[in-house]
Formats: sequence, structure tokens, C-alpha cells
Amino acid sequence: MNAVTIDPQAVQEAIMAEDLAGLRQALENSPLAHCVGIEFTEFGAGRAAAVLRGSPDLTNFLGYSHTGALFALAEQVMAAAANSLGHVGLPLDCEVRFLKGADPCQDVHATARVVDTQGRIARVSVDVTQGDVAIAQLNETVFLRSGGKN
Repeated sequence: MNAVTIDPQAVQEAIMAEDLAGLRQALENSPLAHCVGIEFTEFGAGRAAAVLRGSPDLTNFLGYSHTGALFALAEQVMAAAANSLGHVGLPLDCEVRFLKGADPCQDVHATARVVDTQGRIARVSVDVTQGDVAIAQLNETVFLRSGGKN
């Protein structure tokens, strides 16, 4: 695997400048995204969508997509949405509900949107689907925001 380097200072500057192209590039070039096969399909202020490409390498011991890979996809889109509004944000609290096992050889999609911001808090909702079937939901994940515009 080729090593990908990311400059955290440049990423934070892109976030605070609301440079969505720079932030998207950093997210798409993250080593984890490359490792598990996450590709962004939509990215804008307060929203993001991505796909986790199907791969037999993501199979758990029961033959389903590994929930760690599914959560990685969900976390990537929620971080993208939360950090797209001019504040650097880190997850503070997250509850995930896995609703159905996913076929590891088929693509899984995740969409995230910021549903509320209040001061240093951003709440993000994420839906994870495979075809028309809901696989997981992350409701009102809380991000603690720091830095950014005053």
C-alpha cells in the first residue's frame, strides 16, 4: 500500500476557510479511506455522501460486511459534514444502530447532514444503505467544535 501523507495544519486551515475542495481532498486522501475503499460521491456545506466499495476483504467471520468498515464509512461522512461549516470538529458522542447485515461484495452508501449547530456543538445524522435497504443509522452524532470563525 502506498503511504499517503496529510498535513493536519493545512486541513485545519481548509476547514476554517470553508475550502470545501481542500477538505474533500484531505478526506479522500486519508489512509483509512484508501485502505477500506471509501470514495466521496457528494460534498457540500453541512452534507456529504460516500460509497464503500464492495470487497470480500471486508467480510467478518459470519460472512457479512464487517461493522468496523461500515462505521468507518459512516464516520468519514459525518466528519466531512461536521467539518464543512468553518469549525474544526471532533466526535464527542455517537450511537450507531446496525439494522441489517450487509453483503460485503456489494457497495454500501452513507449520507450525512448537519441537523443542528449551537455554539460549540454540531449534531449530525447519518444513514447507511445498501441498495434500498437501511443497514445502519447514526442519529444526532455530537461533534465538539473548536477553532473556526468568530
